[in-house]
Amino acid sequence: MIQTINPTIKQASGLKYLNTSNCKCLQSLPELPCLPTLVANGCPSLKTVSYPMTAPRRDLNQRHSFCACINLDENTRSNMMHDAWAAWLRIVRMATDHPLYGTVTLICPGTEIPKWFSCEKEGSSIKTKLPQQWSDDKNFLRFALSAVLPFYTAYSVTLQCECNLTTNNERSHQLTLFHSHSHKARIDGLEDEHSDHLLMVYRSLSLPDTVKWSTEVFFDFSAKLDGQFVEVKSCGVLFLYAQGQDHDSLKFEVIDTEQATWNWNFQ
Repeated sequence: MIQTINPTIKQASGLKYLNTSNCKCLQSLPELPCLPTLVANGCPSLKTVSYPMTAPRRDLNQRHSFCACINLDENTRSNMMHDAWAAWLRIVRMATDHPLYGTVTLICPGTEIPKWFSCEKEGSSIKTKLPQQWSDDKNFLRFALSAVLPFYTAYSVTLQCECNLTTNNERSHQLTLFHSHSHKARIDGLEDEHSDHLLMVYRSLSLPDTVKWSTEVFFDFSAKLDGQFVEVKSCGVLFLYAQGQDHDSLKFEVIDTEQATWNWNFQ
């Protein structure tokens, strides 16, 4: 029957984990300390969550989950996505002097891939041209993945992306980008016509030197809920660089589709 949480919780600077799942009457979450793990699944009355969170942190992993929070307002969902992006940029800045490997994930109701993703497309696959020297080992650090999945009440969701890189002489290199997201309890009894969910995964990875000459890449997404395949309605990929580059060098053009869009992204 909890409707709100005392706002003094933001003073709990050592807090690492907060789970409010299945609090059916919870309407809002106040300003919180930066939490590596925030789980608020199955809170249908939840409308607002205060973002950004207070106090910087040096954690290399962040997982925020809002499955079946079907009444989150648009501003809150937008702030959630930008907070995940900001958390990832903190890791990038921490990695400028030495390699760091971390993961930031967010899942919340949503039907669109964030616009800052370098490539986005309806369906479960993307093929894109790569600019020259796209994977310079000192500059290119990470892929970020995003997918829109059907609403689910499962214990776990698995997102996998097969990444096939091809050079001009048709040599192919394959990478598998994998993410598993699980809950301690099933979320049952919630249905809504706006049922799609957005899953974003920012993850570090190291690439072999052999891929740096690749000229095209094909990303093929698949997803499972409790081990059963489900439709990937749309997908997105972000190529993230540690340092700014010339605009033209960061253009990734999606090819072989009429519905795809492309843009460039840099920091």
